[in-house]
Amino acid sequence: MEEYIQQLIEDFRESAKKFPAPGPFWENHSEETSEAGIEDLSFVNQYLNGLPQKLSDIFGIEKINLPPLEKLEKGQASLLYTEMLKLWKSYNFYPDFPKKLPPYLRYKFLRDYWDTEQIQVDKGEIHVEFCQYEPDFCPFPCKYCDCKDFKPYEGKLDEHWDKDDDPPF
Repeated sequence: MEEYIQQLIEDFRESAKKFPAPGPFWENHSEETSEAGIEDLSFVNQYLNGLPQKLSDIFGIEKINLPPLEKLEKGQASLLYTEMLKLWKSYNFYPDFPKKLPPYLRYKFLRDYWDTEQIQVDKGEIHVEFCQYEPDFCPFPCKYCDCKDFKPYEGKLDEHWDKDDDPPF
């Protein structure tokens, strides 16, 4: 498995190098508009008019190539998470996780999300939320999530939140 993981990491790094160069700036702008402002408008235009694509298509790596968490040791999953995060960031995707969530569990969320559609932009940041900040629907184990800390939910946790163990992935 170690050799496979190293090859997968190399694939992540190669994909990160293939990120396309920035697209053309907004064509109809006034002389007073700063270059940074034009870039901001370009980002908004790309995001609003872009076509959603699966992350697997954007990255050029199929989800089937990513081992399920059950097949990995915690250290292997943590290493893959670190490399996946670099890949995501190279394409301007920024996953948002609870600060306490361990890297091996973050790997599972990135892997599960791999075939989800996103709009690719050449500038800016696309933040990917996994939690809707409603405790009843939170995908994270209670001991790691921040949902339970929000005032409207204090003291209103149901049986879903009684489990403080890591999920049996």
